[in-house]
Amino acid sequence: MTLGLTAMKATDESFKMLAALSDKLVKVEEKLRQEAFALSVDDIAYQTHLLTLNAAIGQLNQATQQNAPASEELAATAEEPGNQAQQQERMTFFQWADSGRRSAAMSSMSCVA
Repeated sequence: MTLGLTAMKATDESFKMLAALSDKLVKVEEKLRQEAFALSVDDIAYQTHLLTLNAAIGQLNQATQQNAPASEELAATAEEPGNQAQQQERMTFFQWADSGRRSAAMSSMSCVA
């Protein structure tokens, strides 16, 4: 076998190997493109969900701020009957104390007369 023939066979084998490698690289490239597209779609879906979640949190925050004064007023209103009951109890105590003094004063007046 001559040197020229050996070189041609080696070149031919090299081209075959490069062609096979090229086919594999094309397949890998296509697979990478598909994966990148899938990631891009997932990223868009994630961002959409994130925007929706942020909007919901904003609405919840706004509703909470709007309801805060009403909640405070309701709490104050709920305390008022308790405060009124305490005042009534104190007034009753003093009325009884005052009526006891009157009874004692009347008794001493009737004894004097």
